[in-house]
Amino acid sequence: MRRAAIILPLVLLQFGCAYPMDTEPPAHPADPRGCPSRGGHIERRGMFGDRVCVTPYADAGRACTDTSQCAGRCLILLGTPETNGQSYPVGRQASGQCEPDNRTFGCYVEIRAGRVSDGGACED
Repeated sequence: MRRAAIILPLVLLQFGCAYPMDTEPPAHPADPRGCPSRGGHIERRGMFGDRVCVTPYADAGRACTDTSQCAGRCLILLGTPETNGQSYPVGRQASGQCEPDNRTFGCYVEIRAGRVSDGGACED
């Protein structure tokens, strides 16, 4: 019985997550494989300098008052010279800019219906 308790996890570890030899695992949107075919390019981003697929948005930087107006999200990027020291509580009337790409790092609040919709996020 003890032998089975040791062998079974090893067998599952070996074969449980394997893909057939003739296929690849499905690509995650941030996965560098196939990035150019999805309109992106590889960059190192984030705290750990991970290689990610960055896809720029055509409307990057355009003024907005709702995420529905952007290819990505309508954001106020915090910690920039324009926003330094300002607070953005939920519900405050605000306008933002369409995010530049699908891999926004840093601190920001999202704008929906002309108001700050969340308490903010920081992605690194």
